[in-house]
Amino acid sequence: MSEDPFSCFGDDSDDDVQVDIEEINGGKTARLLVEQANERFATTNIIDRSAASKLRKPCTEVMHEPSRDLPQALDVPFEPPLYLGPIQVVRESKIGGNRGYVATQDLQPGTLLLVEAPAFQWPEEQIGEELGLVSIQAIFAHENAEMIMHEISFLYPTKDEVEDIIRKKKSADEISLDERLQIKDMMEIMEMQHGGSKELQLVLGMAQANGIHVDEIDIFRILLAMRYNGFGSGVYLHFAMFNHDDDCNCVKFVPDSSDDIKYCSEVRTTKFVSRGSPLSLHYLDPREASHASRRQHLWDQHRFDIGDAMNQVRDDLQEMELVNKVFPPSSRDVLDHDRVTYLVESTLKELEEQLGEIKLGWSLFSANPKIVSMDLKDEIAVLFERGKALEMAADEMCRATESKLENDSHLLLIRCCRLHLDSSEFLLEIGGALSPWNRPP
Repeated sequence: MSEDPFSCFGDDSDDDVQVDIEEINGGKTARLLVEQANERFATTNIIDRSAASKLRKPCTEVMHEPSRDLPQALDVPFEPPLYLGPIQVVRESKIGGNRGYVATQDLQPGTLLLVEAPAFQWPEEQIGEELGLVSIQAIFAHENAEMIMHEISFLYPTKDEVEDIIRKKKSADEISLDERLQIKDMMEIMEMQHGGSKELQLVLGMAQANGIHVDEIDIFRILLAMRYNGFGSGVYLHFAMFNHDDDCNCVKFVPDSSDDIKYCSEVRTTKFVSRGSPLSLHYLDPREASHASRRQHLWDQHRFDIGDAMNQVRDDLQEMELVNKVFPPSSRDVLDHDRVTYLVESTLKELEEQLGEIKLGWSLFSANPKIVSMDLKDEIAVLFERGKALEMAADEMCRATESKLENDSHLLLIRCCRLHLDSSEFLLEIGGALSPWNRPP
């Protein structure tokens, strides 16, 4: 799911909550997060800079407006996060999964809603790979394995739900359609993928050796819970309560990296949200994906279908999906590798990965100014040439995509333009480092 930085925040005018940040668990971490947020407010030109002094301080007790006209509130069975803003989890049939966060007061763009550390971070072996038993092994080897297991038992599908549907072997007539698609069918898929494997036996043996009482059904449920609720950097319990929306009103991002806070994440609003309105995130990263890609990914990873009809896309977003003036067909189960949007997305992914590699190479030089010396001029020049070629390719990609799609408003053009701007920014940075060597004596 998306963890993009979002720095262009509006004015947060809510200054009602004043709590000593040293009174909460993780006070140092919370203080650092607030200091960073204040810095962003202070250096952003499009907002009232007095907002920096009004930023809510982290707390575990949050004062809300009376909730008499809000949907029924649900108790969240997790430890409080580092910070919880004016939001609450409610039961509501109009919200995806019949539950989710809503605003308990009007929220301005940029309002801080949640700061949380992960309950579990992906092991190195898992990052970039399909979710597998290696993550279960990491949980069982963790010093807080019992606590992690307890917390994950409340993530969807919960341990109680699996007990009720799978262990009691309920028939299809006894469960809802969502329960069949998202729990019963998916547990069968987990069993087909991992049941009876040597790796599964190793995991079960590891659990027994560590005094953890689980069986195959427990392992499959944990895998499914992590599949449905995991983010790019790990499993966040409170973040898992956010639902998906293609036109979401919140964004999750990782704060500036430091030893104390690099694994914490924040959620902020990206637009005005009225009291009682659902709060949502975008589950895809990058979020600028074609309707066909979004549909297949959301079905594969979360087992809900956004449909293939144009009338299921919001009116104000329909034009951004058209290809040759037509809303393109899609499938929930497979991707058509011949469709033009897939070809555009594949090329974009390749170019974005190239830019990431070039930036990583440059970071090895720029992180330590002493490394940037005459001896390394040739190596830096090579990076510059690669960056220049990428910038030209990104520029051509913008023009070719608009021509192929015959739509100058298509959402994939946002991604093309961002790639071009990012590569141009990189050229300016590395060009500035090279310029002293190119000046005449």
